[in-house]
Amino acid sequence: MYFFASGSIINPSGMASLQEEEDRILNELREAGTVQAAFKFAEKHGVIGIFEGTSLVAVQAQIERLPFVAGGVMTFEYTEIVAL
Repeated sequence: MYFFASGSIINPSGMASLQEEEDRILNELREAGTVQAAFKFAEKHGVIGIFEGTSLVAVQAQIERLPFVAGGVMTFEYTEIVAL
């Protein structure tokens, strides 16, 4: 299953201390195939991504490993998508 996710930064002050670990976990999720694509907005806080997993619950469990999510810096809204 694929999911479009929109991530909102809700506590930007917490980002700096978590950035290095965030990058490390994000790379792990890319290598594992959970994160298919990820982009940040050029002129505002927030991200969008395409995630893959066996279910929404499985994807959420993996994304919650990200320090920004676990630390309350970012939240995601998910929408299931299908290939054309």
